[in-house]
Amino acid sequence: MKIKRLLSTGLVFVMCSISALGFGQGKDLSNSNLDVYHINSEYDYMGFYLDKNDLSTYTSSLGSNMYSIVNKRTYMRLRSLSEALGITLYWNSKEKEVSFDTDGERAVLKIGSKNAKVGSRNVLLDYAPYIQDGYTFIPLRFISESLGVSVNYVDMRQEGEIIKNVILKNYPSIERIIESGAIKQGSSYVTPRLRVSSYDPNTHMMEVVFEQLDESWEHKGDLLNTFVVDRKNRTIYDSNENRVVIVGYDEFLN
Repeated sequence: MKIKRLLSTGLVFVMCSISALGFGQGKDLSNSNLDVYHINSEYDYMGFYLDKNDLSTYTSSLGSNMYSIVNKRTYMRLRSLSEALGITLYWNSKEKEVSFDTDGERAVLKIGSKNAKVGSRNVLLDYAPYIQDGYTFIPLRFISESLGVSVNYVDMRQEGEIIKNVILKNYPSIERIIESGAIKQGSSYVTPRLRVSSYDPNTHMMEVVFEQLDESWEHKGDLLNTFVVDRKNRTIYDSNENRVVIVGYDEFLN
């Protein structure tokens, strides 16, 4: 089975614990490609594209709880993503096992055990599946090898940080606000930040937002500005002011 650089990052899929009556073979994924774009250093935001199709339509309802970083390993809750992959999951609560069918064989994993099976073959996992908040966490390597999906990991975090710095150099007022830290608004405080929020590899467009967070850091405050970065043409566009901020930022990437 094919698997590319992502394995070295330890990226892990997170499967939802769902009960199903029976199993589903789903569509053939043996020639499929899963591209993972790691675009945000601070919050480890990742974009998932299966055969160039954005999977956020299946996973956006999970919001910020979709990702979890544990011991420098990245986890992802699968739930709606299983629909995109075309597989039916089966949760055996008595045995604490999650199963699915692939290529005519049944794949079975047991919570807390590194020992898994695909058909009659025993497979040793790097990390044992576990349950947290009702969701079962499954290693990506097992999923990709079982389904034959080729995985490509693209680390864009450094470029994202450079682009943010380019914006700050052109907007010293935003830089001063961010450097000032938390700002009191009424009876509470908000913290300003510049964040890479999304990337679309089909259009080569990256979005960077300037926003305020409330004290809980769990909810977004006011959205102050939005910048669109055209990575193909190396331009940065200010959506609020409806103008191009900078053309050609390659010098900052070197």
